[in-house]
Amino acid sequence: MTPYASFSYFALVALLVAPAAWLGWRGRPAGRWVLASALLMLVVHHAPSHNLVPGLGQARDLWVVLAFGAWQWFLARWLLAGGGKKAPAWRFRTALGLALLPLIAVKLAPVLAPGSRLGFLGISYVCFRALDVLFAVRDGLVTTLAPGAYTVLVTVDGRVQRMRALKAWR
Repeated sequence: MTPYASFSYFALVALLVAPAAWLGWRGRPAGRWVLASALLMLVVHHAPSHNLVPGLGQARDLWVVLAFGAWQWFLARWLLAGGGKKAPAWRFRTALGLALLPLIAVKLAPVLAPGSRLGFLGISYVCFRALDVLFAVRDGLVTTLAPGAYTVLVTVDGRVQRMRALKAWR
């Protein structure tokens, strides 16, 4: 199934959206369904493998996406552990710099290693969503961060205000 290019892809999207909409209309939380749907769509989008860097062999995009997500979540947790809103400025700046490293590497890879396919579709968007979470931690809007809530926040929802609704996953 090719994302955005086949009827089966859009049928899958409709099958995933319909239960969430139904739960929303009934006033029931759809958080776990949204998380499961987001994870399934990550697999659909990033399951193919390709050469990240010529000569280093095949790698699945999914592993790159998961490593990226784990790295960004770790940075947000590290900032929270350092005091969150009261964290020293150096800690916040370090977290921002480290969060931008994967994006910088992806943008420089074609120049430094021609023919490389380091990265994944949507890395810029997801990186900026992850940066938004760091800013929200610094502003005191985010005080706890479960992996499921972070996944939904960065991949699907994108609004830090929804953290109140996602705190049930603590």
